[in-house]
Amino acid sequence: SRVGNQASSSTWAVRAPPASGVDDRAGLDLVIAQRQPCLWHACGVGSGRGGAHGSVLDRFASLRQYQRGGQRSPHKPLLVLLALGRLNATGSSELPWSTAESQLADLIAEFGPPSRTGRAQSAAYPFTRLRADGVWVLDQDVQMDLVGPLASGHVSGRFEASMESALRDDPALVRAAARALVLSNFPETVAPDVLAAAGLDPDAVLSPASDDSRAAGQRRRDPTWRPAVLQAWDR
Repeated sequence: SRVGNQASSSTWAVRAPPASGVDDRAGLDLVIAQRQPCLWHACGVGSGRGGAHGSVLDRFASLRQYQRGGQRSPHKPLLVLLALGRLNATGSSELPWSTAESQLADLIAEFGPPSRTGRAQSAAYPFTRLRADGVWVLDQDVQMDLVGPLASGHVSGRFEASMESALRDDPALVRAAARALVLSNFPETVAPDVLAAAGLDPDAVLSPASDDSRAAGQRRRDPTWRPAVLQAWDR
């Protein structure tokens, strides 16, 4: 299959050196933010789970996130959630830059902290820097942070091969990873909207397994969702 061929391809580049002249303070993998393992365990997806399942969750829990004013940047988690949504819908997490430039930028603008950084640049930071966490690869070896090479080279990204395989083979793992990521990075009142915007079903991700009888789409957007986002970023 196309996914299988990509997983075995040697052209997917794991990491590239930072671009010359780029302000590293804007990077998203320079500060290791304080993790919130209690949230992962509270979601029932703690690192105690063995095998590939536990390995995938541990790697997502270890994402290095830029920190400003005591708040962790959500850029990388938003990219992961967007890729999980694509994997859940299509069977592949492959995300072309042409798509990420708009969809990821929309997520960052809607659910991230206020910023004067341009839309494309805000999306390029996590799209290139998530490689440093070992969970994301690009099909070309491009420099960190630069928008130009991503566009001119028609670059695509996806999860690292072993993670892609584990997630594709276990839909419950996709839901577990999405649940832990969203609850670790956003207020509970905002989490359903983040998931829906990333292409994931909030009811399937957030509802307990025993509550499958709830109708899909039953959840409605909380009218206070945007104030909750702004309050979360201390605006």
